[in-house]
Amino acid sequence: DIPIASVDHLLSSQADPADLEPEWSGNPEREQDANIILYTSGTTGNPKGVLLTRQSITSNADGIVRWLGFDEHERLSLLLPLHHVNSTVFSITMLITGGTLILNSRYSVSRFWPVIAAEKATATSIVPTIMADLLSQADQENHDISALKKIMIGSAPVPANLACRFHDRFGVRLIQGYGATEVSLRVTGVPPDLPEDAYRVALEQNAIGVELSHNNIRIDGDPPDGELGEILVRGPVVAGGYLNKPDATAEVFKNGWFHTGDIGCQRTIGDHTFYFIHGRKKEI
Repeated sequence: DIPIASVDHLLSSQADPADLEPEWSGNPEREQDANIILYTSGTTGNPKGVLLTRQSITSNADGIVRWLGFDEHERLSLLLPLHHVNSTVFSITMLITGGTLILNSRYSVSRFWPVIAAEKATATSIVPTIMADLLSQADQENHDISALKKIMIGSAPVPANLACRFHDRFGVRLIQGYGATEVSLRVTGVPPDLPEDAYRVALEQNAIGVELSHNNIRIDGDPPDGELGEILVRGPVVAGGYLNKPDATAEVFKNGWFHTGDIGCQRTIGDHTFYFIHGRKKEI
């Protein structure tokens, strides 16, 4: 049996490590209940409320922990808004591992490197616009960022040329991942421990990574390597549908798969099957 820890117990200095289980632990059906509602970006219409479940959120967070090798020594600088699925789920990774969460009130190009240095952050998560902003303005030469091992990037198309320039200039690996609110954040990711030559190939070819734990990726129609098709996802990371939108839910959550609307392919790099994204089926 998994013990249930009270808030007072968790906050006490004598608290034992506790598993993140809710009070209704032991009822599998309740794990499918909506835990939080986060809204999509609305690239193909009005934003939709996504019913993220306890199972989908914790499954994705655990997959990220396994992907990035997070443990209790991790110090994650959180930049993006907490109402975004990126910060929501990355926050939970630190609760799972007992790592340290460094909260920034907002992103600031002038404060990015100073906070990393002062807090000895080991990781952070950004979007491509922040990458471009840092390349155009920020200078880290006067700051000790030796603790920083990786910068996760995703949530929007990542320009490969800028990513290569970022890696060359700052000497920190950009670790690209792919997903969506409907799959509780990440379902693919570039392995952070790739040898340098393989990492550089993945960066230059703009790979979105390999399949992560707790989900399966499929290219619709199962085409040969390199040929395009819609990216499909299944597994416990998939959300419970859209709030008050049964037709929209039925359109993309069907036959056991979430249909992402993204067009991509798979190719082999070294010993790994990598996925690549080429665009959307439809845009406004």
